Amino acid sequence: MLFKIYIGSNMIVCLAEPGLARRTFSKLSCRHSGVQLVTGPQDWDFLVDGLVGANGTAWRTLRTAWQPAFGSAALEGYAGGMNAAAEELRQKLEVAAASGEEVELFGELGAMTMDVVGQAAYGVDLHSLQTPEHVTQQQQQQQEESSLLAAIKAVFEGGGVANSSNYLPLVLLFPLLAPLVQALAYRWPDAKLARLAKARAKIRQVSMQLVQGWRGHPQQQQQQQQQQDAQSAGNGCITPAGGVPEPAAGALLGTAGAPGTFPGLMLTARDKETGQQLTDEQVVSQLNTFLVAAFETTASAIACCIYFIAQHPQVQDALLAEVDAFGRQRRVAFSDLDQFPQADAILKETLRLIPPGAIAARFTEQGHQLTPEVWLPPGTPLFACIHAYQRDPQLWPAAEQFRPERWLQDGASAAAEVLQPSTPDAYSPFGIGGRLCVGMRFANQEVVIALVRLYQCFTFELKPGQVPLPVKQTFALIPAQGLRVRVQKRS
Repeated sequence: MLFKIYIGSNMIVCLAEPGLARRTFSKLSCRHSGVQLVTGPQDWDFLVDGLVGANGTAWRTLRTAWQPAFGSAALEGYAGGMNAAAEELRQKLEVAAASGEEVELFGELGAMTMDVVGQAAYGVDLHSLQTPEHVTQQQQQQQEESSLLAAIKAVFEGGGVANSSNYLPLVLLFPLLAPLVQALAYRWPDAKLARLAKARAKIRQVSMQLVQGWRGHPQQQQQQQQQQDAQSAGNGCITPAGGVPEPAAGALLGTAGAPGTFPGLMLTARDKETGQQLTDEQVVSQLNTFLVAAFETTASAIACCIYFIAQHPQVQDALLAEVDAFGRQRRVAFSDLDQFPQADAILKETLRLIPPGAIAARFTEQGHQLTPEVWLPPGTPLFACIHAYQRDPQLWPAAEQFRPERWLQDGASAAAEVLQPSTPDAYSPFGIGGRLCVGMRFANQEVVIALVRLYQCFTFELKPGQVPLPVKQTFALIPAQGLRVRVQKRS
């Protein structure tokens, strides 16, 4: 299906046929970011210099620089931090299970995934940057407003049209007036835009602290540079190989750039053609991107998995059997992941029904022949309607049903074959073409480890009034009102 929509007077071509979407987006690599409202030049750095917002040569260089951070060796190193964060959450849930109190699980999972970002990607303990205990209610509110977690939530929320600045509808309805409206927003930001700018500034401040902390350790920089000079990798960028070391508990900001950590990889990556390293500003943009992209998207995926499991006792029984066969006390290593086909199937089916991105966006740099009948001029924005075609009954048997057995292979499920889509292109929750999410394996690993570690100890009962689950589009598709559960301790 091919159609067009208008947001104000802006036309967008929408592709709801997955084969056409794949063929088109495989040829188009420039991401359409839409209208941006900023309050200062630092906002542009946040929006366009990171991997998600970059285009052209800059994007290709950045993507090559990111890739070693999500290779198998690196993922093996991340597993320890993912287990530790899940264990910390389990301690909190023990209290809720004993008292019978209701838990807003999506929020708790967000704190867990933020901890994983700090520990696994940066080698720092981001808890030290969050609101401390034993303060007055007024102090707590003030500190929460300036905390990193609150800042990232604000940026995440600001990614949705419904939560955006009041200036945005004017730009969409009257695109010819966009320069004037953007200038007004720059000079007199409304409350929503001011809050978003403050949140961006907080994230930028933390990221710069990480970079400066690493710069303060020249021996680490020299060691990283020696590793980099000893080997070349990929096309376009030189980066050090090897895994990311598991950070020590309570790691300080100064250790953030240790060899193999994400900022260390960014600070020493070089363009193979020019030999130039990323500037500190570009590195900061990558840290900002990682903070936002790896936080609530993963928390949403875990929460939605638990939402579906709680409604399907047979699925829960199969998952518990798989977890018990592995062991109720064991940590999950990278090498253990292939022991959880049921957990993996649950994740895949969850991402089919509630993908992190409802759409993928591109625009044509040059004219593009979309079909024999349709020619797109330069600058045409396109959407691939991922959420729509992943639920299309013409492509998927039992399209609206949660059927994780469709993903079980090797005879594990007799229903798997009859539940397959008519085309493999119908499943693309992490995007399409060259801009496929570079952190996909990181996210999948984190979700599976979290599910196993939580279901080793607990099951979860949904509180009434949450079926179907209300969702909203911010930076990703997330539960609109959280996920309220009662935690049940397993015997």
